[in-house]
Amino acid sequence: MTQTRLPALTAPHPMQWLIDESEYLRAEIRADSFYQELARGDLDGFHWVYQLEHQAAGFIRALFARAATAALPAFYTFVAHAVEEGRHPEQLRRWRQAVGLDLMDIPPTVSTAACVDYCMKVAELGLEDIQIIVLNLLSEGVSLDFFQAAIERVTAVGYPMHSYWRTHREVDGEHLMMGLDLLEPCTPDSPVGAVYLAYLRNAAAIYREMLDSWRPL
Repeated sequence: MTQTRLPALTAPHPMQWLIDESEYLRAEIRADSFYQELARGDLDGFHWVYQLEHQAAGFIRALFARAATAALPAFYTFVAHAVEEGRHPEQLRRWRQAVGLDLMDIPPTVSTAACVDYCMKVAELGLEDIQIIVLNLLSEGVSLDFFQAAIERVTAVGYPMHSYWRTHREVDGEHLMMGLDLLEPCTPDSPVGAVYLAYLRNAAAIYREMLDSWRPL
């Protein structure tokens, strides 16, 4: 008698509760006015692209700062992330110029600058678990949501779909999970879990304020 082999069940991630909380916070951000106005085409002047450029450049600096002080085995993960992101600000600048969005130099909003500063401070903390939670799980999750929505508007107005946009759509989902396997499993009601939740929620609030500051531009 031939035995039928059942497919192996995929075990839940030991930190699934943290992933779920990040997804919940991202859903709250997506429900905000920025995304509603973006979807309606109210922000098709694309002045938010200048803020995106400031944020992207600052985020890259934070990633390289994190990698520069990382120990093994996190070093390899952090370097890979930084290298894969490294060309994005220049790619965005070239796309912006190619489509004619090169008429002014808009400085970062206070909230954009605050978000960049926060990411750099986390990168300089030297706490790899906090860095993974803020710079990967939350930041890259917010990035994934943003680019999925922004790509729809880029396409709707007829702008060319540069590799910059396609790359983010393809890799941000991978980047948000980078390093999670390095976290020591814990529960949300543990002292460590409470710290993780506090950092996650604080980072979400900072990104939420940043995106809201892009609306009137």
